Amino acid sequence: MNTLLPWLVFAALAEPRPREPLAPSPPRLPALQSPVSEHSLTVKFGDNSRARLVQGQLRFDGQPCPTAVAFVQHAGLVLSPLITLPGDRIAALEARAAQRSGVQSPDLLGMFKVQTDVAGPDLVDLAAQLQALPCVEYIHISASLPPPPADLAPTTPDYTGEQGYLGADPGIDADFAHAQGITGTRLRLSDCEYGWDVDHEDLVDLPVHVEPDQTVHPDVAEYGWDDHGTAVLGETSAVDNGYGITGAAPGAEVHAFTEWSVEAGGRRVDAIAAAIEGSAEGDVVLLEMQTGGCDDGLAPAETNPDVFTLVELARDAGVVVVAAAGNGSVDLDGGCYPDAYGVWGDSGAIIVGAGTADSAHSALSFSTHGERVSLQGWGTGVFTLGYGNILGLSDPSNQTYTTSFGGTSSASPIVASAAVLVQDFAIQLSGGPLDPLVLRELLINTGRAQGSGKPIGPLPDVQAAMRSLDGDLDGALSMAWGGDDCDDAEALAHPGATEVWYDGIDGDCLGGDDNDADGDGAASADHGGTDCDDSDPAVNPDAEEIDDNGVDDDCDGSVDGAPGVALGDSPSDGDGKGSGCSVAGGPALAWLTVPALLAARRRRRAQMG
Repeated sequence: MNTLLPWLVFAALAEPRPREPLAPSPPRLPALQSPVSEHSLTVKFGDNSRARLVQGQLRFDGQPCPTAVAFVQHAGLVLSPLITLPGDRIAALEARAAQRSGVQSPDLLGMFKVQTDVAGPDLVDLAAQLQALPCVEYIHISASLPPPPADLAPTTPDYTGEQGYLGADPGIDADFAHAQGITGTRLRLSDCEYGWDVDHEDLVDLPVHVEPDQTVHPDVAEYGWDDHGTAVLGETSAVDNGYGITGAAPGAEVHAFTEWSVEAGGRRVDAIAAAIEGSAEGDVVLLEMQTGGCDDGLAPAETNPDVFTLVELARDAGVVVVAAAGNGSVDLDGGCYPDAYGVWGDSGAIIVGAGTADSAHSALSFSTHGERVSLQGWGTGVFTLGYGNILGLSDPSNQTYTTSFGGTSSASPIVASAAVLVQDFAIQLSGGPLDPLVLRELLINTGRAQGSGKPIGPLPDVQAAMRSLDGDLDGALSMAWGGDDCDDAEALAHPGATEVWYDGIDGDCLGGDDNDADGDGAASADHGGTDCDDSDPAVNPDAEEIDDNGVDDDCDGSVDGAPGVALGDSPSDGDGKGSGCSVAGGPALAWLTVPALLAARRRRRAQMG
């Protein structure tokens, strides 16, 4: 049983609670943000309508919606699934999310791309008509393909000394985790973006598991967007091989999902769905992407309701999502955002802003910001793979490095790495992962406070987060987190440790008094207690006195009777004299009577004289 989640109520036998649908926003035509961008329209039908395509035709297996069928036919719209995972895998993902959260999952099969010849303002009118249909949850017009928010001979130097973000303040102290053997080996990290140079000398030995049946579009390299993914994976996962750099979480299994492929074109939502579906509880999905928000500023990808729906599902399934806030200097607390994105609630994602690469941890001016931004990472001066402003060979090259990766793009892998390392440590301690919301709060509460600027949250402090879970690093989870380490400041005290008596420590965490070696509930008289014999559990102040055994069983200061009764005397004869019988305890106890006998003889002689 996962001791880290005592508050979760699993609804395996109960019907999930209905899901709250996303509030729709009025359709608008967003600005196109790259030369290859174009407008695309998507629609999500209500969960209970169970909208499906059968031989290309829309039908409803749940609540009927004849007006939608008629509208699609009349407008000449062609629908295609927004998420192309096989139906059984989608159903399994929805089921495990609902079972874990107790909340009905969104109907992912009810999300569609809408193909139409309508464009410009007419597309807005068309979208508004779709939104007005009673069975539609929301529609969304997006600008596709926004820009992303980067050992062969000759011998490559060891550049790990340049990776200040791995060390203690102003870094996240990933080095501390590595020193404890924590590198992310129990987890999978999935990167969702355009492309990567998986043959780079510092990545080729991982390997990087690229999503099958999806080929990165050749224009990704044409625009240099593959350098972006290479730089990201350099920060998180570059191999610890003695040259180049080392990733912050080099032990995690790495998967890559392209949002622009030869086979499917722009497929952001599909890529995210595939990454989440393949992730187990506790795994981390990194969204290295941004989008035009409700004011066309570059904002988190989840300001698109299709992405938000998937991130919520990931949260319910226990999958951690880390996402770039975007480089648009957008205020998520102002303008149109509170009435659009803000009303949807908390997706559960860790939204990452860009901060300075120094101990001030101040917000950089270009970073999207607001109370919804959870944490920050270095947004400037990050040393990583790709781009080639140092050691670049002929183009293309698998031996390129940069000193200047930046933006929320460089910040997000730093935070994702912190999440992987702390999650890995939590699993080692308890056998189970932290809930996504709990992990986020742990990283926030133990992080290094932000300095000046608009709110982007603290910088993660991996050592502080690990010590919150296990303060003395003795391998036992703190009782504050539902564990059984009774003294999280003392490495000698934890379940399974050998009890060392009289050292002032409850070494084995069994709850007994450390000064009670015989375990009879009374502390030793030699250490401030009342047990006159801490080697015999039958001797203690609460024990019953046993006559004629030569033992002060009840520790009242006398042996075998009330005070004043001589050793060996039976209280039943009342003569105050010893019986002359030998007593238990042997000669040593018998010799204790000699001074008393001599004193009595002197008293009698004095009375006779």
